Amino acid sequence: MDLTVHLALVTNRFLLESVGSLFWGMLFYPILFLQKEVAQTLLVSISKFITPCVWVLFVCVLLTLPINVAMIGDGWSDVFSGSLWWPVVTETSAGLAWQISLIGGCILLLSNFFASNSKMVQKYKMFLLLLGGGLILVSFSFTGHAQMNEGWRGVVHQLSDILHVFAGASWVGGLFALYFVFKVLSDTENSLFLIKAVQRFSRLGMVSVSIIVCSGMINTLLILGHLPFGLQNTYQAMLTGKILLVALMIGLAIRNRVVLAPMLGQSALRQGGIASLKKAIMLELGFGILVILAVAIFGVLDPHAGDF
Repeated sequence: MDLTVHLALVTNRFLLESVGSLFWGMLFYPILFLQKEVAQTLLVSISKFITPCVWVLFVCVLLTLPINVAMIGDGWSDVFSGSLWWPVVTETSAGLAWQISLIGGCILLLSNFFASNSKMVQKYKMFLLLLGGGLILVSFSFTGHAQMNEGWRGVVHQLSDILHVFAGASWVGGLFALYFVFKVLSDTENSLFLIKAVQRFSRLGMVSVSIIVCSGMINTLLILGHLPFGLQNTYQAMLTGKILLVALMIGLAIRNRVVLAPMLGQSALRQGGIASLKKAIMLELGFGILVILAVAIFGVLDPHAGDF
């Protein structure tokens, strides 16, 4: 297979999964977990990221189809011939995934054009943005290793994969939004709002991590049949690396909760706590992006190929 096709596939997957996760999570956390006034202030602060994210996701969704045609066919020549486009769309799981993601992308694009100061309009706009982004996240489970099982194992695997993706998006995207919480609530008079926002993200993080760990174990057992700690091939080596990165993220999250977050309630330590938490959040977010990159790469590899 043409190396450029694989490179295009991995790059497109990475952009879809990383931007999709950041986009969905940065909206999900404030809308569902923050007090109304704080959520509105935060959404205004992060609104500048919405349009760029929508366009990146929409373009990547459009590019997914020709890339899949090239993967399923004999490279880029089949893309330009056009003979495989319709069969790929209508007869493959990749085609179904693309249809779902296209619906999501269209919802994102159309809802992003809503411009009104009406709170009701803005409320529906945010709901539609969450819906569109959510459909793109759901589409990931219709491709790759989630499709390797049939029957009840296939259903369990796909449901587990969906939970895994949404939990990861809630955590990584929520971290991105939390960073901006510190920017908009860093004043002394907002200290109680800031503490509550951190506490609520901590609860979201605990639930997300629990789902990630449980669904990750289920997915691994359904794919490999055993724990992945080993270097038998590239897939297992990268999966092991991903698990170690997630473990580092969990360690940082525990440190944030146990050591740094309590500093926010102490006036003498508050500013130092804010600075330390912002640095820790950026580090944790960086690890999260590396995890998504690893998934984009080993997600197209054969789990059982003995290439080591």
